Amino acid sequence: MGLVLRSLTLVVLFECVAHAQTSEKALAEGLFEDGRALLERGETARACERFAASQKIEPKIGTLLNLAACHEREGRSASAWAEFIEAGAQAARKDQPDRAAFARAHAESLGLSLSRVSFERRGGFEGVEVRVDGVRLERGAEGMALPVDPGPRTVEARAPGKQTWTARVVVPVGPASVRVDVPDLEPLPPVRDAPNRTVRRATVPPPRSREGSSKRTAGFIALTVGAVGSGLGTIYGVHAIAEKSAADRECSGAACSANGLAMHDATKRSATVATATFTLGAVGLALGAFLLLSGDEPSRSDRALAAFGTDGLALRF
Repeated sequence: MGLVLRSLTLVVLFECVAHAQTSEKALAEGLFEDGRALLERGETARACERFAASQKIEPKIGTLLNLAACHEREGRSASAWAEFIEAGAQAARKDQPDRAAFARAHAESLGLSLSRVSFERRGGFEGVEVRVDGVRLERGAEGMALPVDPGPRTVEARAPGKQTWTARVVVPVGPASVRVDVPDLEPLPPVRDAPNRTVRRATVPPPRSREGSSKRTAGFIALTVGAVGSGLGTIYGVHAIAEKSAADRECSGAACSANGLAMHDATKRSATVATATFTLGAVGLALGAFLLLSGDEPSRSDRALAAFGTDGLALRF
């Protein structure tokens, strides 16, 4: 039996995984077709977004080639160049010579018109992190002429204990070279401690006696039990009266039907429960009142007076 259950579980899991994979493939295909349609209508930016989303869900060489061609048409030469190189390498590994040749040709053509940005700093980049549009450059790549898409770019330099340096750089359409000089980073300003507020007077109330506190707690518990008991007694008492009226209708003088006798027995049980719960409620209420009235009452000397701040604000309890 256990083996059958495990087998059924494996079958269900396999079907769920297969269904999820099928759904992802369908979504990726839908995004790809939508991208092709948008590209034909001249909506290049939206088409590139669809191709990128499809490639993220289900990576394919064909989708990557369309994404690279879309970025090339959009003017993002560096992105397209990198994507054509990657697509060509994948096509070569999978023995797709036509696609590999197509990708290499486009990559070589784009490589002649790339816009490149280099970063220089007098003290070097040891301990300094450089980011372009939020993307961190690999260590050692700062001094290289890196391919960057044309357009406005945000450059940041960060280091522990230093203020972040930010610059806006407009990269022209290539072929072009841009040099960004990163200055020495300013140290972070010292952290100022918050001013201490003057405490003029503070009196902490003395602890209340443990005995008095225990009495008050027990008193509240007894009152709660008493209230519950009184409530239950009321409910059962009303129920007993109603049952007795119904049982009397089943009797004629001293003679009662079988149903009437059973109803009289139920009436007696309800009356007994009502009496017991009423008694419990009365005892609980009386005991709770006694405990609360006999508990320690805090004297005026137990009250606290506290004054805070320099404005003389006082809170009394």
